[in-house]
Amino acid sequence: MILNRPLQILTIYSETAGYSSRVEKTVSDCSDVGLLGDQDFEAYVGHFEQELSSVEAESAKVSSEIEGLILTHEEDFNRLNVDIGQLKCSLEFVGLQVGFP
Repeated sequence: MILNRPLQILTIYSETAGYSSRVEKTVSDCSDVGLLGDQDFEAYVGHFEQELSSVEAESAKVSSEIEGLILTHEEDFNRLNVDIGQLKCSLEFVGLQVGFP
């Protein structure tokens, strides 16, 4: 439905903004990586790999939602054009019935 589209876009935007803050937090939490030992470094890398996997999954989800919105928009736009054409024909027909050109 057309009325939900702005809300859907705002939801996607707010989700994306949340990822940015997650990345900033992770980077700030790990600013002293040079001081880590081997085991801590491996855990650190593992944490980043998990975070990356999570963000990639969320990114794929958002991309899919955007593609769905684009497709729905195109379908709605085409349907609107058909409806406008039908309305124009109906108005012309009514105009002819009452004597307006």
